[in-house]
Formats: sequence, C-alpha cells, structure tokens
Amino acid sequence: WGVDFGFVDAQGNLLALPVCYRDERTAGLCDEFIATHDVAAHYGAAGIQMMDINSIYQLIAMQREGSPVLDSAAHLLFTPDLFSFFLTGEANCEYTIASTSELIDARSRNWNFQLIDSLGLRREMFPPIVQPGTVRGCLTADVASDLGLTPDVRVIAVGSHDTQSASFA
Repeated sequence: WGVDFGFVDAQGNLLALPVCYRDERTAGLCDEFIATHDVAAHYGAAGIQMMDINSIYQLIAMQREGSPVLDSAAHLLFTPDLFSFFLTGEANCEYTIASTSELIDARSRNWNFQLIDSLGLRREMFPPIVQPGTVRGCLTADVASDLGLTPDVRVIAVGSHDTQSASFA
C-alpha cells in the first residue's frame, strides 16, 4: 500500500493493475542506486530509508523492462490516491504516501524534480502534492448518484502512510 501505485491515462482509465512492492523486479536496484549516487544528499532530501521496495526502484525496473505505461500515463497515483481519484476525478498525491517513493524533497514538501529528471521520468506524470486535511475534490456526479449523495460531498486528504498516521495518533 505505502509504496505501490497505478497509472491513469488522460481519460482517467487505469492503464495496468498495480504490481506489489514485494515483486522481485526491484531486487538489488537500491544497491545499484547507492553505488552511483550521493547517499547522504539523497537521504537528506528524501528523508526515508532506502530499500528495494520503494517506488523509485519500481519505476527504475519498469524503465529497464521498457514498460509502455511510462510513456502513456497521464499520472502516477499511489494506492490511496487512486481511490481518491476514482471518487473525485482529481489527480493529486497526498504528501505522506508520496514520501514513501524516495522521490520527494522533504525540505520543500514537493517532488524532487531534479532526481525525477535524472532518472528520465516525465515530470508531468507527477501530480500536485497535497497535505493531509486538504480538500482533494468533490464526488463525481456518477459516484454521488451511485451512493445516493449530492456531488458537493468533499473528499479530504488524510495522512495515508500508515506509519505517519500511527505517529500522529
């Protein structure tokens, strides 16, 4: 949940099923990254433990596989962000869940676009970061109708990363 994601296209369709972070495709990628990057600077920016399961290594593995999803995706959305997207139609990433990617600059609380660029990933795939407590959007008309609600019901970002939520509680 914490490091897993899906991709949606410009029409809001899920392009492929998310792959579990325990998939073997990322084995050893963290060590390769460490061998070619300034680890202290990277950790200073990301502020998260470097592990093969983190989203950055899943994306590197997808690049190596030549995944066409990386070229056709309008947005990368982490699992909780996908739920929010399907409720509201609004693409955004909640900060605490995005922090599990190793692609955040914890100082600016935004995407680390220098790192994203250096990995050859498209910036436009990464939607705006929202903080917990932010209104992510209102229910789409279809969702509201299916639930018997009015479309003015707001969806609020919560601290989606389980460790962050536990710490706050």
